[in-house]
Amino acid sequence: MLKAKFKAFFIHLCGSAALALCAIALVYGLWYPGLLAKAVGVTEIFLLLLCVDVVLGPLLTFAVFRTGKKSLRFDLGAIIALQLAAFGYGIWTVAEGRPAWVVLNIDQFDVIRAHEIDTREVAQAAPQYRSPSWFGPQWVHAKAPEDSIIRDNIKFEAIFAGLRLTQRPQYYSTLNFDTQYFSQAIQPIDALSAHNSPEAIAKLKAAYPGVEGYIPLYANAYAMVVLINRKEPSVLRIHDVRPW
Repeated sequence: MLKAKFKAFFIHLCGSAALALCAIALVYGLWYPGLLAKAVGVTEIFLLLLCVDVVLGPLLTFAVFRTGKKSLRFDLGAIIALQLAAFGYGIWTVAEGRPAWVVLNIDQFDVIRAHEIDTREVAQAAPQYRSPSWFGPQWVHAKAPEDSIIRDNIKFEAIFAGLRLTQRPQYYSTLNFDTQYFSQAIQPIDALSAHNSPEAIAKLKAAYPGVEGYIPLYANAYAMVVLINRKEPSVLRIHDVRPW
């Protein structure tokens, strides 16, 4: 009977592992590409979720499995249903926290996650900005409205409600690399020396010899930088050094 228990455990473990690999590909391949996973702090939570879900289901199968048991099908079905429900809830939570927009505003990029979007006036946004993509974050530009009263209201809500301009899709537009606005946001690489070790800066310059500047990237877990090459300004690379 012990052999049958281990066989059932192994089959369930392989199925759980296959599901976990698909989830990893989805999360890190599409929703949280590159260093954005670290920037928003999803890795620890997501891996813990996977470990619990992958291991707990097979362990419960091992505990209840007994050849000839009348309720075996019901028990296994209940375990799998509970495991899938927990897995689905975890994936949905991770999906809701995915980086939806990387928004340039004045002198920094803000990482805006799906659940942080202010949808109150989203109908006023251009069609392409009304709903976030499921295929990775989009890079855009947010510019404050010209109306001084509306600008003041946005500042007020940013201070007292935590709703920033970069969370409002109605102010999004295409990120234009040829404008003076974009050029003015770029800071010299050497300015990073005030917040990082000489070794980190030397490593950055060696890895990206064409980089001439950076723009800070603000995220809820770690602030990083977006490296800018003026010869190829549309190629944006996130690097894990501190802008402040």
